[in-house]
Amino acid sequence: MSTRVVINGLASLDRKTGVGHYIASLHQQLQLTGDTGDRAVFYPTGITRDVVRMARNWMNKPRTKSKSAPANSATPVATAAPALPRLVWNPKKLLGRYVRRNVPKIFRRHFQRVCVRNGVQLYHEPNFIPLPSDLPTIITVLDLSVLLHPEWHPIERVRVHEQNFEKGIARCQHVITISEAVRSEIIHHLGMKPEDVTSIHIAPREHFRPLPASQVAAGLQSLGLQPGFLLYLGTIEPRKNLMMLLKAYCDLPAELRSLHPLVLAGGWGWKTDEVHDFYDRVGRAAGVRHLGYVPDEMLPVLCNGAQALLYPSLYEGFGLPPIEMMNCGGAVLASTADAVAEVLKDKAWLLDPNDTTAWRKAMQTILTDNDRWNELRRDSISFASQYSWRRCAEETWSVYRKVA
Repeated sequence: MSTRVVINGLASLDRKTGVGHYIASLHQQLQLTGDTGDRAVFYPTGITRDVVRMARNWMNKPRTKSKSAPANSATPVATAAPALPRLVWNPKKLLGRYVRRNVPKIFRRHFQRVCVRNGVQLYHEPNFIPLPSDLPTIITVLDLSVLLHPEWHPIERVRVHEQNFEKGIARCQHVITISEAVRSEIIHHLGMKPEDVTSIHIAPREHFRPLPASQVAAGLQSLGLQPGFLLYLGTIEPRKNLMMLLKAYCDLPAELRSLHPLVLAGGWGWKTDEVHDFYDRVGRAAGVRHLGYVPDEMLPVLCNGAQALLYPSLYEGFGLPPIEMMNCGGAVLASTADAVAEVLKDKAWLLDPNDTTAWRKAMQTILTDNDRWNELRRDSISFASQYSWRRCAEETWSVYRKVA
């Protein structure tokens, strides 16, 4: 009997981070696996997808802020128009209120019509909170950081989780996690039956691989970089532990920092004031480079050009950047966080994420001891290859069939 499942792909429509990459990679492989007649329907597509993108771009467009000129500047600076009085009709504000109140309802109705039209039997929600649905529902929970560490997240996200996450997961027939560590947390903290929670490892994406030296050199040149830097990949947010990493790096000898900058490839997230302040006051002058959000196609160039990837997270659901770095043949220094240690085993140099001195010494070693550096790089590609998106998709189809 064939199985038809609908996957909510909303989180993969914008700039992709963890959830978006998971959705895109899984859906691609689901199309290539499964039995005859099996079908994974991606939602939304076509005009609906384009409308959602336009609405998000419009709602998220930053408002113009006034700028003041320096006291000694003779150049006039344009200022924004004065704010509208509160009683004056403000179409954007009214439309925004309408969108927030009504579009989710319209979206849910359209989602249900798509399910009926495609004859789907299952609904897979890959982003924590499922839509209301009469279909048997499977949810992927990438991690429990909002539940276990709300202090790391924006207040609004915590509020939405508190109102919806546990109620939503109670409607699901099965939960998929991406590590055994998170599976154990769900069973322990949410009281789910072990047979209703399945751990399925994810994998490095295909474009993370060794690249020709000429391609790496050209890509690095476009970013103003030379090979040999230390690399951090990911959004800058509290659980990524950047404050510790910056302090450890800035304590390295100046001659090492001058030859090996620390490159941060990722946008500013939330609750970053302390990190931002340290970067501005100390880090920038000490050799830290912040590139901001880097397009996905450029990330393998950074991995190929880096001396090592640094991954000091306090908590992860899997830890994809280290495995993708290894798939490029690179060395990894990572934290001992449960899921990270589960995935990397002894192939990476694992360090206590709270031990600044240990991280400083490890960075110094990786920059000065070629034997240790080569030891970490040796067989890294074959190690990373044990993680496969095809296997992930096949195991996911098995869960679909079990629930169907």
